[in-house]
Amino acid sequence: MLILEESKNKAVLRGSELLQEMSDPILGVIFALIASTSWAVGAVFARAGMRQVGSLLGTLISLMAGFTVISAIALIIDFDAVFSLSSTTLLWLVLLGFIQFPVGRFLLYSGIRLAGVGPASTAGGSAPLFAAVIAIVFLGEQMTYPIAVGTVSVVGGLALVMSSAHAQNLSTTPSGPSSDAAETPQPHRSGGSLTTGILCALAGATAYGTAHNIARYMVTEAVSAPVAASYTLFSGMVILAAISLPRLGKLVETPRAAVLTMATSGVMSSLAILFMYTALSKAPVTLASPLVALNPLIAMVLAHFFLQRLERITTGMIIGALMVAIGVTFVIVGRPV
Repeated sequence: MLILEESKNKAVLRGSELLQEMSDPILGVIFALIASTSWAVGAVFARAGMRQVGSLLGTLISLMAGFTVISAIALIIDFDAVFSLSSTTLLWLVLLGFIQFPVGRFLLYSGIRLAGVGPASTAGGSAPLFAAVIAIVFLGEQMTYPIAVGTVSVVGGLALVMSSAHAQNLSTTPSGPSSDAAETPQPHRSGGSLTTGILCALAGATAYGTAHNIARYMVTEAVSAPVAASYTLFSGMVILAAISLPRLGKLVETPRAAVLTMATSGVMSSLAILFMYTALSKAPVTLASPLVALNPLIAMVLAHFFLQRLERITTGMIIGALMVAIGVTFVIVGRPV
């Protein structure tokens, strides 16, 4: 009887271990999809809010709101860890915050303001490609066939999105000086501002790609996802506030609706980071990152329904965004685990 009871207990224990092994990747997939959707929602709110506020102050507002929410979550979930970080971990989180926010988010928001949600989100979604390139050039990773195929797909997708955006821009007549901008289906953008916006988003993607390499290590080896997100948001907020010090007075003059819109964008984007960190801690990067890369497609769908007066999404943009998502998946799968 004792032998049977021990065998039964071992079977139950093994079953629970297998269930845990299965549940972690499933949770990782769920968190990755939530992160992707949150980023898309944040991009749509950013596009709406930056009609009345510039990229610099808009980014600062978003960081202040995001930090408030994420730090509260971190204190509730992992109170002791918030105040017990080593100096080395703290320095890495400060560096991560600088790369992600004063650099990455500011450039992405600038891209959204200049080029629109569709082109900028697609360019920003190429961050894993830049992460792979940085790892190959500076960390000695090998170029593999999937990475090469993925690179071609990402570049081709970005080219298609850019050409479609330019074609759409040319077909839109600039509104006259007496017309109401809110009634215009899509504001006319010069070719130069469209190109600049996409380049800003690509530069932001480079920053995010660099941050992904650091964040993956931090949330698996050093600190929990909520604590990592709260410290990176705080460091980014402080650095950006120092940079924008001469313009802080304009916050008082910013319309309340624009502040609330950018704050919502910041909360959603910051929650996306928290969910992404959690996804990376639960599931392999080859499983989580491709799902996060779907956010440009989700952003385009949301922009089509909620930003019809500001954005016009074309078939070419959707196909290009899909090519980028597929290419990013190839790049991630091709990297060594």
